[in-house]
Amino acid sequence: MQRDLLLNAGKELAWHGRTQSEPAHYCSICEVEVFDLLLVTTESNSRKTYVVHCQDCARRADLDNFVVLEQYKIEDLMHVYDQFTLVSLKRTLCFRPEWSILET
Repeated sequence: MQRDLLLNAGKELAWHGRTQSEPAHYCSICEVEVFDLLLVTTESNSRKTYVVHCQDCARRADLDNFVVLEQYKIEDLMHVYDQFTLVSLKRTLCFRPEWSILET
């Protein structure tokens, strides 16, 4: 949905990728976590130091001044979603006396 909104607003998505040990990204203004589509200022993009913004903060500042970096391919995210399975809590928990926090 966010991807479609950005594309409809005329923004191009640049592939950025993500490394295994890369920390989560947070908006530099409101500190909300930003996942997959990183909106960074164009001047910070040219220096390769990225100041990340969420979509709300980027829109308030003027979306034209931002570059959108994509960290995951939509096909990969769809595959993870399609493979996700909820597991019953009853089947996964087994009680062991040493786990008991109450002592008699």
